[in-house]
Amino acid sequence: MSTSEYSNWRLEYDIDKICWLTIDRAGESTNSLSRDVFTELENIVSKLEKEPPRGLVLQSGKKGSFIVGADVREFEKVENIEEAETFIREAHELLNRIEALPFPTAVTIDGFCLGGGLELALCCDYRIASNTEKTRIGFPEIKLGIYPGFGGSARTTRLLGGFKAMPLMLTARMLRARQAKAMGLVDQLVGPHGGLRWAARRAVLQGRKGRKPGWLAKLSNLGPARKFLAAQMRKQTAARANPEHYPAPFELIEAWEEHGDDFRQMLDEEATRVARLITGSSSGGLRRVFWLMENLKSHGKQSDFKALRVHVIGAGVMGGDIAAWCVLQGLEVTLQDREMKYIEPALKRARKLFVKRLKTADRIAGAQSRLGPTSSSKRYLKISKPSRPCLSIWRSG
Repeated sequence: MSTSEYSNWRLEYDIDKICWLTIDRAGESTNSLSRDVFTELENIVSKLEKEPPRGLVLQSGKKGSFIVGADVREFEKVENIEEAETFIREAHELLNRIEALPFPTAVTIDGFCLGGGLELALCCDYRIASNTEKTRIGFPEIKLGIYPGFGGSARTTRLLGGFKAMPLMLTARMLRARQAKAMGLVDQLVGPHGGLRWAARRAVLQGRKGRKPGWLAKLSNLGPARKFLAAQMRKQTAARANPEHYPAPFELIEAWEEHGDDFRQMLDEEATRVARLITGSSSGGLRRVFWLMENLKSHGKQSDFKALRVHVIGAGVMGGDIAAWCVLQGLEVTLQDREMKYIEPALKRARKLFVKRLKTADRIAGAQSRLGPTSSSKRYLKISKPSRPCLSIWRSG
């Protein structure tokens, strides 16, 4: 039996009285959490509270993607701090109700599960992810000048402890399925030929619960440990970002340092701090960068241009790794820097990447390096890809 009274959600009940709740946002290629999506979800939760099923499975109707996060477009519609805080507190209340549902709940993750999508998944008893290359799990909010605001900072630090959870949020790192399971964000993996639906059905029928926080996670949330860890996090973050121009990570560190052992207070800090951040100039500027990048990507998809060669200036970690990655895409690549000593580390990292991707060092045994005469002070690394990655060094004459 199924119901389709909602625009963005579908409810189906199977023979075992399990409710299959599918998010499939209307008119969108991916799922994101908008006000309309939350409003419909609130109505669904009220229905489930009144007529409890045997269990609930949350899944996506979009192939290769779960939920990519909150709808960033709606951030621009927020007029003041009070409006933002009200919405965040309403989201907290709804997710708390989902977490408190009196029957087993599970979520299946296939593809991107980011930001608000992960915060919603953390409300379920059991999390199952597809162990494929396309699965990515994490909190990218810091890149938009905020931090997880739908209960993410509170639930993640409670589950993983600050030692693991805070770097995940502060760096906006996206985890692969195995990494997410090892960290504790995911409870079960299903292979590419496995069945997420059957795994979720078994989890609900058996009333499975995700693993509880370990002693180290609990210890890292205690006052003395928080003070020490927060000081280290603040120092490391300050080395990369100025708090006056990029306040979000420092707000998160401060909130956890002061209230990391109090779940309810962490939620309250989210509502206050994230509302202030989302209406600030820093978040506004970063959102503008986000939309410019999205616009650039869309133009790239529309073009029939195919690159054959790439020249990268600067052989640092980013430049060198970009060059090596381009090699794996079949491009001819040149990498430029001031001296050979800056290029040599890029060679070493490229070799490691090729070994990892090709699974064996023998596949790149034919890599060659040669140095020619030059009178120029500019040094280049030339990387080309015939049947396998091939490295050669040359200097301009």
